[in-house]
Amino acid sequence: MKKDEVLEHFVRITNGKFSCYSESFRTISNGYFFIAKQNGVKNLIVIAKKGICNKFEGEKVGVIDIEKKDLDVLVCPRNHHNLVSLREFFPNLSPVTCNRVTSFGTGDRLGLATKAHANAFKGKEFFPVFAQQSVRELSRTKRTWRDVLDDASWGVFQSGFEGAFGADADHVKSEKDLEEAFNEGYTMFTIDPSDHVNDV
Repeated sequence: MKKDEVLEHFVRITNGKFSCYSESFRTISNGYFFIAKQNGVKNLIVIAKKGICNKFEGEKVGVIDIEKKDLDVLVCPRNHHNLVSLREFFPNLSPVTCNRVTSFGTGDRLGLATKAHANAFKGKEFFPVFAQQSVRELSRTKRTWRDVLDDASWGVFQSGFEGAFGADADHVKSEKDLEEAFNEGYTMFTIDPSDHVNDV
């Protein structure tokens, strides 16, 4: 079934309560995924066979008959658990090491701009580093390494960007911060050795 038809089905069974981000629409065998907003809150929508839906945390709001298959409809929060499940089907939502000659770090400090950044990179030859934040900025914005990477990945998903991207842990001074960023999946590390440099 075509994207517009699936979205129309969803809007109809939810009585028009959601606004769909059509550019986020992605498909797999027996499954459809996209972002939709209700009352100012963005949700992950999963329309899929039960075995797929069981991987996600969310509320079942109905069933849609698509191509003679009954698919459950879930409204899911954009949380870490659901992002991990989503990455199983769409690996490009996880950062990788830089695979191009030219890269560009966007530095979405508040986690609100990655969708726009990703749109700007569509069709370009640059390697984008969408998740990029320093330890100092984490402290000031009260965010974590996970928050930064998750927000960037959700922005990539919402934009429909299908290329690869990186994640940079910036101005890292301690082994603790380095290990935390590595364990969250960061692929680039900018070390700040200033505390160990002797002034001449």
